[in-house]
Amino acid sequence: MRILILPGTLDGANLGDVAMLEVALLRLREVFRGAEFFVVSRDAEFCSSLGDDVRCVSAESWKHWADGRAGSWKRILPDRGAAARKFQILFQEIDFVAMSGSGIFTDAFKPTALRLLATLKAAVETDVPAGMLGQGIGPIGDLDLLNVVREVAPKLHFTFVRDPRSAALLQQFNVPTERLICTGDDAVELALNDSPTDTRSIGVSLRVSEYGGLELQTARTIAELLKQKAGPLEATLTGIPIATGADDSDVRTLSELLPGVVDLQTRWTTRSLVRRMTGCRIVVAGSYHAAVFALAAGIPVVAVAQSDYYSAKFNGLAEQFGAGCTVLSAGKSDFIPSLARAVDAAWKVEETLRTGMRELAREQVRRGREAYGSLGTLALSREGIAG
Repeated sequence: MRILILPGTLDGANLGDVAMLEVALLRLREVFRGAEFFVVSRDAEFCSSLGDDVRCVSAESWKHWADGRAGSWKRILPDRGAAARKFQILFQEIDFVAMSGSGIFTDAFKPTALRLLATLKAAVETDVPAGMLGQGIGPIGDLDLLNVVREVAPKLHFTFVRDPRSAALLQQFNVPTERLICTGDDAVELALNDSPTDTRSIGVSLRVSEYGGLELQTARTIAELLKQKAGPLEATLTGIPIATGADDSDVRTLSELLPGVVDLQTRWTTRSLVRRMTGCRIVVAGSYHAAVFALAAGIPVVAVAQSDYYSAKFNGLAEQFGAGCTVLSAGKSDFIPSLARAVDAAWKVEETLRTGMRELAREQVRRGREAYGSLGTLALSREGIAG
């Protein structure tokens, strides 16, 4: 069986997207024994790190093909047709298409989101089982993107989402209930089995990016407050970088604001990051997957949002993990004193709440594995129809 994987990261630079891709591959291998996986990527070395059964598919070839379905390169760049045809040849041999977990379906990532939707639509139109795994959907304000999601989502053979908010939005688009499952974030599984010790470290993850909305000055103020808090609590600060690429590097941001909390020379992996996370007593998160990893390990999170996109993501986590996740808006006038109080409260959280958070994470993993297990039956039923 040949399975095409559309990942949330094309270069392996976002460890949250990498974690969801790794878990997707793990679970799909258990369902489809002996399958070959074709992962769209710009980085062949990254693909090879995912396993011997993984083949790298040129992201540029895929991009030109997806754009070509809308006719864009045919109108202005006809030379891109050759690259697109390479992907088309592969696509004709694919038996199953899955998009691994991401938060791409929102206005900030419109071009990529439209390409992904074009690919899923093409699979459905050729009766190839296709759908989404562990997705966070929205918010969507762009009418073009909204209309395409509204058109494609109901046609998919399966849609697994990571939070009830995403499910509610897709229900508005008439996605059939029997094809829509709220599984939680797939990345939870990677952190679940690592129980933190009672350390005295504050994990810090700050994302300064256009799509995240967190401004550098706000991030600097947060860093200064945490340095002040660390003294009385007799705590150290531990950097938790999720984005490691050039455009939105958490490594760069943390090293500038809190020198010494991250090693600039480290080659970060999901597993090394999770091990680092489990040394934290609490985590102050400006990046979504820092919060996911922490909550799965029973570590209380103070989440900082400064955009509708991140507010939706963090509040989706809070709805699933309850008191373990406190969400603050960095745009409010009382943000800094609220942050100080939230850090103090998280530091004092009792073990019973931490244990409860890990139980909630285990339930998410159970639901996710059960949902993935249903994909084998789906594939067989589609083969029967095609035959």
